Amino acid sequence: MAFSFSPTSLRAILSNFSKKEQIYFILFIFAAMISLLILLRALDERYADISPLAGGTFREGVVGSPRFINPLLALSDTDHDLVNLVYAGLMRHDGAGGFEPELAESYEISPDGLTYTFRLRENLVWHDSKPLTVEDILFTIERARNPAIRSHLRAQWEGIVAEKIDERTVQFTLSKPYAPFLAATTLDILPKHLWNNVAPQEFTLSLLNRSPIGAGPYRVASFKEEKEKGIRSYTLKAFSYYALADPLIKRVVISIYSNEEELRSAFRDGEVDAFGVISPARPLDLTAQSRLLRIPLPRLVGVFFNAEKNTLLASHALRQALWHATDSERIAREALGGEASLISSPLPHQQEKERLLAYDLARAKKIIEQERGKNKKLPPLSLRLATAANPQLTSVASLLKEMWEEAGFSVELQIFDVADLERNVIRPRDYDALLFGQVVGYYPDPYAFWHSSQRADPGLNIANYSHIYVDKLLEEARATVDPKKQEALYDSFIKLLSDDLPAIFLYRPVYVYAIPKIMKGVSLNLINLPTGRFEQVEQWYLQEERTWDFLPNLLNKFIL
Repeated sequence: MAFSFSPTSLRAILSNFSKKEQIYFILFIFAAMISLLILLRALDERYADISPLAGGTFREGVVGSPRFINPLLALSDTDHDLVNLVYAGLMRHDGAGGFEPELAESYEISPDGLTYTFRLRENLVWHDSKPLTVEDILFTIERARNPAIRSHLRAQWEGIVAEKIDERTVQFTLSKPYAPFLAATTLDILPKHLWNNVAPQEFTLSLLNRSPIGAGPYRVASFKEEKEKGIRSYTLKAFSYYALADPLIKRVVISIYSNEEELRSAFRDGEVDAFGVISPARPLDLTAQSRLLRIPLPRLVGVFFNAEKNTLLASHALRQALWHATDSERIAREALGGEASLISSPLPHQQEKERLLAYDLARAKKIIEQERGKNKKLPPLSLRLATAANPQLTSVASLLKEMWEEAGFSVELQIFDVADLERNVIRPRDYDALLFGQVVGYYPDPYAFWHSSQRADPGLNIANYSHIYVDKLLEEARATVDPKKQEALYDSFIKLLSDDLPAIFLYRPVYVYAIPKIMKGVSLNLINLPTGRFEQVEQWYLQEERTWDFLPNLLNKFIL
């Protein structure tokens, strides 16, 4: 006997009910349907398989035109962002404070810590389909330490012997153990077949700096340029032969703006999906489709004194007065919107807590008064404070000027664009005090910043600091692989530096990153630099698919 249900049969059933019963019946059916939908939704959330779906376009906005999309020459944040998307290294940061192989398939470190051997993955290719070989690795390192190129990475590779073992194996030999060496192998590799034709003296002039060919997750498909404003955007496409995986997001557009105001406006208008917040102290109107990530950076910002340019700063008492006149809490609150961690040490993870809050304006004034009493010929307390034309740094510099002048100093602010600051101020050490950042990293090696051998360019000892015992501690610390011994050596180093006050350490910045809510796969717990946000970019995705396998999953649950 067959049973069929139709609107006619439903009307027949309802005709047997009273009006009140009909209403109750209809409400019952409606409630049953709602309950069924809720049940199906719950089952879907519990049993549906959700997996990333390749596709989509990700649009990010940045400030400042690129000049050198080249791992050996990159200066600006935009340079570094594009380098990280286009190029690849033997190793890369893993997003958790460590390292993982990228172009390398595996690596070995000898027991004495002197030899590092890397085995390349099979079938590596460049974006132009040419094979990537050990020769490209050796070429890049040779160019990195070529003085004519003046690469900021030169110091990392001086004294390192690099040699080809076979077609897929490269080996590095150190003259003495150097615990942080693995970080150097994140160096992005250049294609020898293209750059070998460019003389070292001509590196900065090559068109390859703006139309790069790399082996990273994305290749340059095109760029837009305006006559007056220069390059305005880069369109990148996923590189299917990337060493680690075919990127899930198939198209990335990097749009370039002249200043932060333009960038914020573009974000509000929906022209870009994401951007790094340059001035976190300014309120940000998030769209309903966006969310914020806050990532502490292993870097520090401080004021570095140059007593060789201004003899006033050779006085420990006057440096101490400047230190006591500096209100770090106010700087973090007013210039950084609270998006920073206060520090008191050149190694932010190792700090003397009692030195963290040194602000004492009355004490600063008293020290100055005492110094004037001791030295009737003390010249006017004037100094120049130099920094980069970056909204955060200029805001901090303005507050420092106000604070120090309240204590009794006269301060001249000098603001330079990044390239000018690097070339004409930092390299010749032409400043009295420099407000600047240092990338400490998660495996810190302060040798480059504080050893006396690094005082002259291309060294990074921007305080022109020299101390025989500090040199000894830094030499021992970088050679030891024992974490406890290294920590003890760095504690002693911090104590000596804190007593000398060659710098005032202010804060550890937080990178604030606005991204779309729909974007998944973004794991940014630990990054070295803002550009480090792209370290696992091939795992990001904008789309996903749901496979509803309720019955098989239910059977598995109760049968297996």
